[in-house]
Amino acid sequence: MIALSRNVYSKFCVLKTACRFSENAFFKIDLDEKDYLVQFKAREGKNFSEADFMDELNLQCMREEIAARTSDIRKLILARAFASTLISANAEEKSDSFKGDEATILKDWFESNA
Repeated sequence: MIALSRNVYSKFCVLKTACRFSENAFFKIDLDEKDYLVQFKAREGKNFSEADFMDELNLQCMREEIAARTSDIRKLILARAFASTLISANAEEKSDSFKGDEATILKDWFESNA
């Protein structure tokens, strides 16, 4: 049994780590007043150790921390990537100024570019 402090490890990290190794072991996760209690049993023919679990748990905790610290910049990058270009005050004039005929507008792109 592994006792993990609830002050150090988040529930999400513990569950994500157990999920990551669900093909290699069976897990039972409980909690007491101050710890998550993780019991595991390796599946038949699979190698699994407490060290494997702890290594992955530390990686998952680092990923969670990095995601939390970089959340704002990732949101800005996505917003910038998907944002429309700035629309000028005379955008309506430009959009109404298209002078095309029906033959050009209704022509199949594949017919002219195939």
